[in-house]
Amino acid sequence: MPSVLRWPPLRWFGWRSFGIFLIHQPVAGLLHGLLLGQAPMIDGWPGAITTICALLATMGLAELSFRHLEGPFLKLGKRYSYDGAPRLARDAFPSPTISN
Repeated sequence: MPSVLRWPPLRWFGWRSFGIFLIHQPVAGLLHGLLLGQAPMIDGWPGAITTICALLATMGLAELSFRHLEGPFLKLGKRYSYDGAPRLARDAFPSPTISN
């Protein structure tokens, strides 16, 4: 792996990218709406500063989500192994036998 991909800030963003993806729009919309009374838009210094605040809040919330939600689920998932053998639904839930 190229050494640039081992750079800690890129690794941090990589591990938290799903949380960032999920929450960046709601955070930006909420902050722009509460502070400026408008949809997210950079139309001057107030919009730019609010967007930077939204970025920082998003990163903070993504960190909390990763530490307390995503991370524990990833650790839980590593406890189990997948043997790769496909199972058909009929094998997983056999039909009941009907006796006469």
